[in-house]
Amino acid sequence: MPALLTVRDIAALTNLSTRTICRLMAAGQLGEPVRFGRAIRFPREQILNWLYRYRMPDVKSIIDYSFKFIIKEHQNNAKGYGFSDDACRKLVTQRQVARQRFLDDYENGKATGRYVDAELPKLPFGDRAFDIALCSHFLFFQRALLTTSIEFHVASIKELCRVSREARIFPLTKNGGGLIGDSGVTYPHLPAVLQRLQDDGFRTQLVKSNYEFHRGESQMLQVRAE
Repeated sequence: MPALLTVRDIAALTNLSTRTICRLMAAGQLGEPVRFGRAIRFPREQILNWLYRYRMPDVKSIIDYSFKFIIKEHQNNAKGYGFSDDACRKLVTQRQVARQRFLDDYENGKATGRYVDAELPKLPFGDRAFDIALCSHFLFFQRALLTTSIEFHVASIKELCRVSREARIFPLTKNGGGLIGDSGVTYPHLPAVLQRLQDDGFRTQLVKSNYEFHRGESQMLQVRAE
């Protein structure tokens, strides 16, 4: 799925007409767009956050759309992934099973508070509410879609450590705009973020991961409050 979505992209994602998407855009329900001259685009995460607040059919359409994109992306950039075509097919099968389990549980999960609408750098949980907080393919990776400052990353990691005994963040590579990272290039401000955390009394450790979804994504950051 592209980092910036057109009106047609959003229509395909939601199974709505482009006219309906334009009405929602005019009403301000999609948030602020990014403008390039006369062209209008919406950050992918902004649209996904909007959709995840809706009912299950909308969430289902997001997952189905993402499946198609993942398969197409792997076909077009097979060398950028850390697994073979056969492994990709198995991955798709596993995700389809996980998808159905999630959709079957979605309404009950929302009702019982297991699925919570929240976002960094502020989370609605108590101190040490969890043993581990896992952040995957967002911090360090999706920096084009969020406030890119060091302050945002430091505040977000501190918040993850507040609600858990340990925060784990993966990967630490830059996103090239699609699903593929920039050939394993580490987020450039990582040293500054680590220094800030260490200065504030947090224990940080870079850990080698044996798993690579994309080639070069081989490091995970573990952070604990002292």
